[in-house]
Amino acid sequence: MFHFCRSRALPLLTIALIAGPTAAWAEVKPTTTPPIVPSDSQQKAPAPTIATDRPGFKLISTGSNPSQTLRYQPTVGSRQVLTGKLSLTAQVSALGNPLTQPQLPDVALQLETTVKQVAANGDITYQLKYTKVDAEGNLTGTAAKIRDRLKSTLEGATGDFVMDSQGGRKSGSIKLPNPKDEVDQTLVNQLTQSLDTLNVPLPTEKVGINSEWQSTTVIPVRDRTGKEQTRLTQIATYKLVDLKDGMANVTVALQQTGDISGIAIPTIGGLKVQLKGFQSDGSGQMGLSLKQVMPSKVDLSLKTNVQVETAPGSGPLPIAIALDANSTALLRLSDGGLIKAAK
Repeated sequence: MFHFCRSRALPLLTIALIAGPTAAWAEVKPTTTPPIVPSDSQQKAPAPTIATDRPGFKLISTGSNPSQTLRYQPTVGSRQVLTGKLSLTAQVSALGNPLTQPQLPDVALQLETTVKQVAANGDITYQLKYTKVDAEGNLTGTAAKIRDRLKSTLEGATGDFVMDSQGGRKSGSIKLPNPKDEVDQTLVNQLTQSLDTLNVPLPTEKVGINSEWQSTTVIPVRDRTGKEQTRLTQIATYKLVDLKDGMANVTVALQQTGDISGIAIPTIGGLKVQLKGFQSDGSGQMGLSLKQVMPSKVDLSLKTNVQVETAPGSGPLPIAIALDANSTALLRLSDGGLIKAAK
């Protein structure tokens, strides 16, 4: 039983749970505030407030002067090519006993974004496409199967999205070229949400260096039909550490919690698995180009603790499986518009 769980269910489950639930966006209303207002070194920065038109958004500190209003302002037709790598490690135990650790390949990704429209109110319509998905290294066995499944499922996947000028996603989802089963649909739901981790929400007020803000978001967890099963709560805290010529560098701290006990998730091997517990914490840095829809640099580390249990009837007996996983996703953008995998 342990061998069956380890070889057929856990590696894919690890990737799905780590790569998927790291998502949130600030629910904001359209704004007509002019983008990138010139610096004001004479006026005192406003006191910390909670913007009433942005549920879950809290401005902790406005930072130091000079301050300015931050808005995303890409031009129609602007394009990014993002190449990155997702590195996964996991430690797995069953009934308190360590199992042989699953072989999880580093996943290389290449995405392209193209801005299709910028509305008068600042709303941005753009298309995203997965142009390359592959796993690194000489892979065999389960790791090779994961690579082949990810490649055949994700390469060519596209999505049309709308975000406002403050980084809040208003609509959009990923569409697979050849969806096969509920595993694929679950992956689509998770990827659609996880993309929003890269959409850093921006404050309404003017801010300067060392300003901090926080976004608390409720993330729906959906089944293969799109029906909401439960919700996770994510708290993301950002700090502006550098701002120059439309380039902003921020640090980010993420925390996700939620009651997901009893929720069933699909696996490649057909093993019926139920979630029993979930906790996720992460931190890192992002470089934002306010002329683009995606960050120019991402360096995030996410640690996720998940407990799962085999469902009755899918094996000799229900066996609780505690899973600890560390995930690191790295994306870099060069001046030429190409994100290179970090070393």
